[in-house]
Formats: sequence, C-alpha cells, structure tokens
Amino acid sequence: MEREETYKCSNFLNLRLLGRELHFVNNMSYINVPILMYHEVAEENQIDQIARKIGSSWITQKSEFIKQIDYLSRNGYTSLTLDELIDVITCKLDMNSVPSKPVVITFDDGFAGNYEYGFPILQEYGMTATFFITVNEIGKKLMLTWDQIREMRKFNMAIQSHTLSHPLLSCLGYDETKREILESRLIIQDKVGEKVDFISLPNGDFNRHYFNIVKENAFRGGCSSIYGFNGEKTDPFLLRRIDIRKNLEVTLFGDLLNNKSFNSKWMLYRSSLKRSLSKIVSKKIYHKMYKIYNRT
Repeated sequence: MEREETYKCSNFLNLRLLGRELHFVNNMSYINVPILMYHEVAEENQIDQIARKIGSSWITQKSEFIKQIDYLSRNGYTSLTLDELIDVITCKLDMNSVPSKPVVITFDDGFAGNYEYGFPILQEYGMTATFFITVNEIGKKLMLTWDQIREMRKFNMAIQSHTLSHPLLSCLGYDETKREILESRLIIQDKVGEKVDFISLPNGDFNRHYFNIVKENAFRGGCSSIYGFNGEKTDPFLLRRIDIRKNLEVTLFGDLLNNKSFNSKWMLYRSSLKRSLSKIVSKKIYHKMYKIYNRT
C-alpha cells in the first residue's frame, strides 16, 4: 500500500501526496529539482575542432550523453519544461501531477551538436529540453541554423534566449543590457514562433539592471550557473543548475543528481569561488579571464 502524507506548500494550502519523494522540515515540504546544464554533444573526433570555440570541458561525448539520458530513463526521472518547474516551485501546479523524480535539461549557446546528437537522443528516450541560443551566433560554423532550431521546436523542444552576443552583463550598462535581453527575445519569437519567457545568463553573470528588465517585461525566470537545486525558496530569476562536463562517469552523474558525491561539494565550492572572484577583480580583468577560459 502506498504511503499517504500531508504537507503544506508555501501558500499554506494542504495537499496530500501518495509516495512522493519529498523532504520535510518542521512540517513544511520542499522540493529539490535539478536543472542539468549542457553545452555541446559531439563525437570524440570532433572535440578538438569545437574546443577552439568553447573550452573542451564543456563538450560532452555522444557516448557519455547516451549513458546519462539512459540513466535518467532507467531511474524513473521525468523531464520538465521550465514553465512546469516555475509552476512547481511557486506552488501553482497541482502537486499530485508532479512526477516523483523531476529533472530539467538545458543546453547553452546553440551548438550544432545539440541538433545532430542531443536532439535525437532526447527524442529516443521521450525527454524534452530547453535550448538557450546566442542569437548572433546562429548560422555560423559549428552552430545551429534557424531551420534546425525550428525543427527541434516542432518536436516540443523549447527555444529560449542566451542573449544576442553572449556578453558578461556585469560589464554592460542599462541600455546594452536591455538590448541584449529584449532584442534576442524578439528575434527568437519572430524566427521560431515561440514565446520567450526565460533567459540563460552568459557565464551566470548578471547586473542590477537584469532583474528590473526581466521583471518589467514579464519574463518568468532565468538560469544562472550557480550550483544547486531548485525549490520553494529559489529565486526564479537565478535558478540553480548542475553543469555537466566532459568525462563524467554515469555513477558520478547519478551521485550529482542525488547530491551525494564529492563532486557536488566541489561544484558548490567552485561556483562560490567564481562569484567571489568576479567581485574581487575588476570587471575588465574578469572579462578577459572569462574569454580566455571559455571563448578561445
């Protein structure tokens, strides 16, 4: 017989769940939903070429990606859209309809392997994902085309904004920040026909203007690169993510999802260190360091 439990959401509405994998603190439930952050999926013999555009650590081999998505499928995970996630953490969704093991899959930048390898593998396993595209990069070498993006959208993959040109927002003023966010949104909506309500922050970087702009223009949320899980207390405009890097064995992948491994502690430390570094050094120096590390 399934276990029945009563819990309260942040709106203090009493709900009853059957066998849900929830945590309880002082009779208040919280849900920890992981968002996976990928960048590119490629065959081993393609990595060196792609690494000239993005650091090789951000490239997941096709064989690794298959094992990771297979792990999600075999272990009962259900992929959510970001809209569904926001409804979950703000308690707007009937909790009886929330899967017991939710996960959100995201890709940043808009690399061609997202379509060539990531998209068909996700389809095979019945998973959905959100692809954050850097608008000015679309159609360039190694990047997605608009036709590929439209095809992915046709099969229920979400297409959202990663800004126009992938800048560090903290180096921009109000007008430039607004242009990067709103123009990218308009172009995607025009080219793809999908409403853009979410943004992924390049390098997880932001400024004070970001929050005002997205809230004033009715965005629903934004993805950071801060390590962690997402629940009722998470700021929807700084959603936490788990960055998936190369050579991640499937057992460690599973540990990350369950927040069990040393890798989890290291990711939390690295995320905190990066945020601290951005505050210590000047924005100009940080921008140069960022470009050397991520954009060769």
